[in-house]
Amino acid sequence: MWESISEITFAVIGISFIGGLVFFARYSEKKKWNKGVCPDCGSTLVLNGWMIDSQGGRGWTCPKSGCDYTAWVSYNIDKKAVQGN
Repeated sequence: MWESISEITFAVIGISFIGGLVFFARYSEKKKWNKGVCPDCGSTLVLNGWMIDSQGGRGWTCPKSGCDYTAWVSYNIDKKAVQGN
């Protein structure tokens, strides 16, 4: 199956790289989500039904007039807020 150490090393590096990308994407979304609070004005973010994309990503916006903050979330970071708990 594996013919040399370099193939194994290449596979391990590739898998580690992909895992790092997934971790970074989730971390950056979690930071942007900010536990459902707008980092600019402190208001609670609101889920807009029309801001749900075809792959399940959800758009949360700040309801305060003049604040244009939006957080797009595709991982289950906002699971409790979506369920209403």
